[in-house]
Amino acid sequence: ERMMESDNFANVRSFIAEKFNLENAVLCSIPVDSPKLLETYQKAIREKNPRNQVLIKPVMRNELTQEAFIPGSSIKGSIRTAIANRFVEAAGVTSNDSRGRDDYNNKIFGRIDKDPMRYLKIYDVTLGKAGTVVVEAKELPLNPDKPLTPKDHMEVACSLSHTGREYVYPLQLSMAPFDLHGVRVDTAFLIDSLYRFYIAKYTEEYLKFYDSSSSDEIKK
Repeated sequence: ERMMESDNFANVRSFIAEKFNLENAVLCSIPVDSPKLLETYQKAIREKNPRNQVLIKPVMRNELTQEAFIPGSSIKGSIRTAIANRFVEAAGVTSNDSRGRDDYNNKIFGRIDKDPMRYLKIYDVTLGKAGTVVVEAKELPLNPDKPLTPKDHMEVACSLSHTGREYVYPLQLSMAPFDLHGVRVDTAFLIDSLYRFYIAKYTEEYLKFYDSSSSDEIKK
């Protein structure tokens, strides 16, 4: 009890690793695809070094089922960005509007009480208990002389780019089509907007930040 009340998290971490029965104490487990992380974590436990926090960025989980999920609000935000990009010209958005978020938002979507995106409802996307993995982010710079940016370990959804096989996470939405700047916005328009915006962004990122030697892996 005294140990668990301690503010020395390094000692508490080592105590938990050594004393707890994992089968009884753990609510769920997450695969780790990073030998470096396992080595670092085991070393941190042995040395009880508080400077080595071994931080992992987790995804959100349902507190009752422990299933990982992507918040519907996050997905809706991504959709909103793609739609806004389609109407920059029609709404008369200029570079000056980027200084104030409300300026271009109002030009594209109107006042907040009239925002047509209220007709779109995106539900949380469940990834399941086995739908995520802990990975180490790696940087493959285009410029070999550029110092690498420190990257964290993070829990991510399993995907084709990571495992080599396809994953399908059903997305549930409800939508009442609406008109925006003289254009009918429906589910087909949403999908087309997402494809146009994010494929272009991913391609731009690939060409700008990654070296040619890693191109085959990145294209996969």
